[in-house]
Amino acid sequence: MKPHFPLSPTKLAQFDAGEWNGLTSQERIRRCLLYAQEASQLGAQATSDAKQAYVELSQQWLALAMEIEKAPGTN
Repeated sequence: MKPHFPLSPTKLAQFDAGEWNGLTSQERIRRCLLYAQEASQLGAQATSDAKQAYVELSQQWLALAMEIEKAPGTN
């Protein structure tokens, strides 16, 4: 899955909880998928020590996207 979203790498590095609260469920899902993709790409380039952490981080972002999608009221 390769989502395309209008976020720059700089924007990705600046997680803002206030901004997150203002996103729709669909925007949150897209953002989670993008973060998961970024973590996966970083993991592919990481040393063996950090690789597992990136894999787990990617999995957590995907899990969060699925939880948001299952929530009542998500379009």
